[in-house]
Amino acid sequence: MHPLRYLFSIQQAYWIRECFGDEGRSDREALLAYLSQLRPSRID
Repeated sequence: MHPLRYLFSIQQAYWIRECFGDEGRSDREALLAYLSQLRPSRID
């Protein structure tokens, strides 16, 4: 895997954890909370 792509993935995961990961919430739950906030046009 390209190192820069890996770095971006880590930063994105960290941001989702910080913004959507409440105490005791798993990474999966934080990601689902983030995705539920998106407008349908931004998911495509």
